[in-house]
Amino acid sequence: MTRVFLLELVVKSLPVISPSNINDVTDFSQTILELAHTINVKNDRFITVSIGIAQRIERELFDEVMKRADLALYKAKETGRNRYVVS
Repeated sequence: MTRVFLLELVVKSLPVISPSNINDVTDFSQTILELAHTINVKNDRFITVSIGIAQRIERELFDEVMKRADLALYKAKETGRNRYVVS
């Protein structure tokens, strides 16, 4: 009997406060995607990564930003994984 395990690790929020622009965040996200693909779990199976990004709009509540980031994450997962989506 073959055992199959699925691990979904979710980093719910990773606030990035210091980047000067959204390009810094997307570059960092792309680096994460590239590094994850180099991790061979077993028999040429690799880790998949989906990332949702939302930049806070002036006067926007933290919960609202998180909601947009969460929606972007699910969009990334729905459109093929191993990608990031900016809200």
